[in-house]
Amino acid sequence: MKFTVTGTQGMLCDAYFQGLCLKALWDCPYPLNGEYQRTFKDCLGQLWSVSAYSSETRVNSLQVEIRIADKGKVSNERIIGAMWLKPLMN
Repeated sequence: MKFTVTGTQGMLCDAYFQGLCLKALWDCPYPLNGEYQRTFKDCLGQLWSVSAYSSETRVNSLQVEIRIADKGKVSNERIIGAMWLKPLMN
């Protein structure tokens, strides 16, 4: 599924982090039934966790959060940014 960014917050205002999230969400189904989560490494070896779920504030949108993951464990205290996505319908 392809998405367009409709809003950002925190470090997801940066194009690099947006790209990381969009790449991690390439196989994210839409509409979601619950939450989608994926952990991955970037080109520098940093471990990240991306979570996506239906937005409570924006219609037909996903809210995405990126966190720093530490050795496979995801810390809720380390959310570094959020963004909102709308699916691109063909």
